[in-house]
Amino acid sequence: MKTILAAVDFSPVTSAVLAEAAALVEPPDGRVILLHVTEPTALIIDLAIASMSVARVDEVRVTQARNLLARLERELLEKGVPAEVRHATGMPVPEIIAAAAAVGADGIVVGSHGHSTIHDLFVGSTTAGVVKRARCPIVVVPSLTHRDGNDSKADTVSRLWCTV
Repeated sequence: MKTILAAVDFSPVTSAVLAEAAALVEPPDGRVILLHVTEPTALIIDLAIASMSVARVDEVRVTQARNLLARLERELLEKGVPAEVRHATGMPVPEIIAAAAAVGADGIVVGSHGHSTIHDLFVGSTTAGVVKRARCPIVVVPSLTHRDGNDSKADTVSRLWCTV
C-alpha cells in the first residue's frame, strides 16, 4: 500500500500500530501518516480566568502530542519508513475519517483497547466508529494488555482487515 494512516493515541498499543503500519507500506512510494487527535477539554465555564486555564491546558496537551508525534516520526524514519505527522483537535472518529480522505489513505491502522461492551456502550469506541465510517480498508491492532503471550494467533488477529 502506498499511504497508510496510523491513528495513534500514545497508549501501550501505539508501538504495535506503528509496526503494523510500517509493515503495510510498500517502498519506494509508500508512506505512513501518523495522526493524533487531541480532544478538547469538555468543560464550559463562564468565568474568564477558568476559561483561560482550560485553554492553557489544551495548549499544553497539543504541544505534548506534537512532541510525541515528532518522536514517533523519527523512529520510523530511522527504520527507513517514510513518515509524516498530522495533528488535529476535535472528536477522534470524524477527524480520523477526514484525515484519511485528505491524504488519500489506502488503509487505516488503529488500535483497540479491548474495553468491555459496557464501557463502549457508555463511552463509545473510536475503533468501532472508524470501522463504520471509513471508506478504505482498516487494520485493527488488538490491545497488547489483552493478548496471551503464548497465543500463536496474535499476529493473525492483528492483520485482520476490516472493509466496509
